Amino acid sequence: MQAALIIILFTFMNSCSKKGSSSAPTEAVPQISISDVSKAEGNGGTTQFTFTVTLDKAYSKQVTVDCATAEGWAKTGEDFTALSQTITFQPNETQKNISVTVVADDVREGNDDF
Repeated sequence: MQAALIIILFTFMNSCSKKGSSSAPTEAVPQISISDVSKAEGNGGTTQFTFTVTLDKAYSKQVTVDCATAEGWAKTGEDFTALSQTITFQPNETQKNISVTVVADDVREGNDDF
């Protein structure tokens, strides 16, 4: 009886092993970067500042990124229009653009960062 049990366990363990299958290495998730933009805002009205969002390598799956502006020296409503959006990179796509509306000042001032 013990010999039969050992043979059954051995057969069960062999059938559960991953013979012939090789596990493919997992694909590294790409890193994201956003370009700096330095541009004159003008003296009135608004200007669009376009930022390039880049993945450091192509990825075989869809990548979704949530983007939002945050105040620095520049203040929402006074210096720029708040932005909150989701951008989606399709498989193997590595660049997208986002635009932020910047409010021009009548008076010359230093650089506004946001």
